[in-house]
Amino acid sequence: MADREEIENADDLYRRIHPDHINPVTQEVSSAAFVGYDSFNLSVDLGRLTTPDICMNAAARFQTKCVGVAAFTAGSARALSFLVEHEPLSEDHPDGPNPAHTLVIGEKDKPGRRPAKSLARACRWVWPESMESEPS
Repeated sequence: MADREEIENADDLYRRIHPDHINPVTQEVSSAAFVGYDSFNLSVDLGRLTTPDICMNAAARFQTKCVGVAAFTAGSARALSFLVEHEPLSEDHPDGPNPAHTLVIGEKDKPGRRPAKSLARACRWVWPESMESEPS
């Protein structure tokens, strides 16, 4: 198993985005991208240990439909009271190996607070760089 990395606030975190998690009018990431089957742990990849292409290509391995990769900083997640921990996946893990695997830990949809919406607003597209045109 890979050593755990210290994650700086400026580090980018990559999240693969499903087509249903994009606002069709603005082409921006929807908060639905951050509220999944596990409302506490959110899997992302630590940007400095991977590339947007590698992150996107993992969607085929998991047979998930994704149209892009969005990035937000660890600092933006921490500003919303989330923990950010590098949790590399070993070769023998069902979803491994993934040395860039990282968890954003905390409640994503609290009553009266919308941290998932705030995470979505913090995102920018890194693959493709813009959602104005369809990815190839």
